[in-house]
Amino acid sequence: MHEFKQFFIRLLIFCSPFLCFALGVLIVDPYNYTGVSRFITDASKKSGFNRDPALMPFGYTLWNMIQFRRQPSANVLIGDSRVATLNVDYLRKITGQQYYNFGIPGGDCRSICDTFWYVARYTELKRVYIGISFHTYNDWSNRKVFTAPRGILNNPLRYFTDRNVLKTACNILRGLTTPKPLPANRDQFRAKKGKELPPQSGADNDHKNETWSIVLQGLAGEYQRWQYPESTYAELKRISEYCRSKQISLVFVVFPTSIEQQSLIIQAGLADSFSRFKQDIAGLGAVYDFDYPNEITIHRENFVDPMHLTAPILERIMNEVWGSTQSNQPPLSVTSPPLAAVDSRSRRN
Repeated sequence: MHEFKQFFIRLLIFCSPFLCFALGVLIVDPYNYTGVSRFITDASKKSGFNRDPALMPFGYTLWNMIQFRRQPSANVLIGDSRVATLNVDYLRKITGQQYYNFGIPGGDCRSICDTFWYVARYTELKRVYIGISFHTYNDWSNRKVFTAPRGILNNPLRYFTDRNVLKTACNILRGLTTPKPLPANRDQFRAKKGKELPPQSGADNDHKNETWSIVLQGLAGEYQRWQYPESTYAELKRISEYCRSKQISLVFVVFPTSIEQQSLIIQAGLADSFSRFKQDIAGLGAVYDFDYPNEITIHRENFVDPMHLTAPILERIMNEVWGSTQSNQPPLSVTSPPLAAVDSRSRRN
């Protein structure tokens, strides 16, 4: 009996850190999985994975999976970080329709397909808008962002032991005791707060230039590894056929990228592949294509980085795409000129 008691005490000591972690996750409930604790606001919880870029793909995926199955919507936005920045309140204002934003920063075409089939399980879809880009339409890019969140939903015990969940909980608690940083996008801050900010300083511009160069270097590497996504295209065709059979409106949005990013495609010898990408998407549904040399893409000031738009330009894109819904006009398929028209001399700083 004495030996058993000692064994039990040792076991309790050994397990106590894990029990403390599990209790902490239960109290914070960073992704509203258990629904037991609600003393922390959703905004504070979402900041837990917004504070760490490495957590964003996992965090946005798990958060959206949990929230959507509780409150499904017939109208859904799917895509990567560019979609995640779309303001559903503004969309409701110009369309009169409620949309759920399932955008996943760090997502790719594989996550687009996974997202579609996930939301289709929980609701009868009416309208699906998919943000897609050439650099993620890539067989090399397969980040499998759904794998870990799906595993947690299939096995609830993982929620209390997953390191990303624990890290999110720690970030939330840290955020409650430290000042919140300004959003990286100054225009978004201005739009949300209705305030004017002073002009960007030289240091701000230097930081943007540095970030710009880093992003372009990363994209150049991705284009060198680009492979035509046979399996992804087949899956997108299956989604397109499903939407046609269910009379679901399927619209693709190819967001603008800077002229410098477009030039990288030519430098990598992928101009024909880029054209094929556009042809593939045009055969799947209605398309709004903004990714070609135009008044938006030739001006660097329209971008936060080579692929992310400032808030005013993003609002302009939303008006272009969803404004037709307000007047009951059908979606328009926008055809872009060949990418060969891109000339690096057209760059504007």
